[in-house]
Amino acid sequence: MDVLDKLNSVIDKLINEIERLKKEVNYYKYDFLTGLKMRKDLDKELDTIFNNKEDKTICLIDLDNLHNINKEKGYSVGDEFIKKVINKLKEIESEDNIYRLGGDEFIIITDTPKEEMDKKLSKIATDFSFFCQSSLYFKDRKELYRIIHNEVNKMKTLKKRL
Repeated sequence: MDVLDKLNSVIDKLINEIERLKKEVNYYKYDFLTGLKMRKDLDKELDTIFNNKEDKTICLIDLDNLHNINKEKGYSVGDEFIKKVINKLKEIESEDNIYRLGGDEFIIITDTPKEEMDKKLSKIATDFSFFCQSSLYFKDRKELYRIIHNEVNKMKTLKKRL
């Protein structure tokens, strides 16, 4: 084996390793079920919005009955339910603007005005609850997450009453 062959072999190994690492990065960067960006990217986006005092509409999406679906019908049915709702959301907003916050909670960040997002989401909200607000309403990411936590609790309390 001459020097050129050895060099080609090393290059091939490096290329394979780069491809493996790209897949690993995507595994940790994107939600494996939905393909959506996750909390880390959401935090970066929110920090940029708040630091630049940008006016964006931020919507919290909370899926209805996911816990019961998983419990009664199994996790694979729950996974399909999540995908169905996300596909509905992708019909009204770019996938780049939808983040998985965790479990059954998602965030949309968009330039679309709040009133318009409220209308769009109302038309498709058969399987989820939502809350939208202008980013100018919040002073920073911590306050946003505090309000999101309160809104999630309100939604869950309301769902229990229904």
